[in-house]
Amino acid sequence: MFLLVLKLVLTPLLIGMVSLAGRKWGPGVSGWLTGLPLTSGPIALYLALERGSGFAAGAAGGTLAGLISAAVFCLVYYRLSFKINWPGCLLGSWAAYFLATFVFQEITPPLLLTYLAVTATLALAAWLMSAGKNRSQTGEAIKALVAPRYELAWRMLIATAFVITLTASADILGARLSGLLAPFPIFASILSAFTHHLQGPKSARVLLQGTVTGAFTFAIFFLCFGGLVEPDGPALAFGCSLLAAVLAQGCSIWLVRYSRRRQLA
Repeated sequence: MFLLVLKLVLTPLLIGMVSLAGRKWGPGVSGWLTGLPLTSGPIALYLALERGSGFAAGAAGGTLAGLISAAVFCLVYYRLSFKINWPGCLLGSWAAYFLATFVFQEITPPLLLTYLAVTATLALAAWLMSAGKNRSQTGEAIKALVAPRYELAWRMLIATAFVITLTASADILGARLSGLLAPFPIFASILSAFTHHLQGPKSARVLLQGTVTGAFTFAIFFLCFGGLVEPDGPALAFGCSLLAAVLAQGCSIWLVRYSRRRQLA
């Protein structure tokens, strides 16, 4: 009951904070935050406590592999946003996500090999988005955000329903598929669609670039958690993974600021 209450409180709180951060600091910051394990991290700990370290380790490997599917989602949405509106972008990117998930359900590479594949995929997606940024955005402008009152509540409701449904279905889905579905881009889907609708496709593309950048930290978290949860237990594994993620996130902030200073110099 405590874990259920925590999910009912924590998930909408996180989506609300990310949404408000996007309104205050822009879609790039919002996207960067959606790349973090805001829900998947607590889900990993919950699975370890409820179903054991072995189940959690298998799920962590699946979650790490699922980041490739999430990167595919971001890249497909990004590319489609040059041509079609947000419902088409969302449906097309979801189809690409589930196709990639089906592929990775059939193979189970070692954890370290999965991490290397995820890192390479994220780097490729970031490069392709960067190349796309320079293509043809002439005349596009980021619109002022005029959000209806109800949209933040819908974001919170959808995200919470997803987390509760996935954790409740873990026994049926199994460790591998539960892990693969854990990084389903629920935050990215909600924020991209609302941002695309309210502020235009350019803002949505900026958000998706931030999401891919933040996902590198996500990968580090699950590499550590998947490797430590069985020998060291869920509490120590979660703590070490969180510390590694915070350090990686700090490094990414420094690199972004350094890059910006070099561009302005």
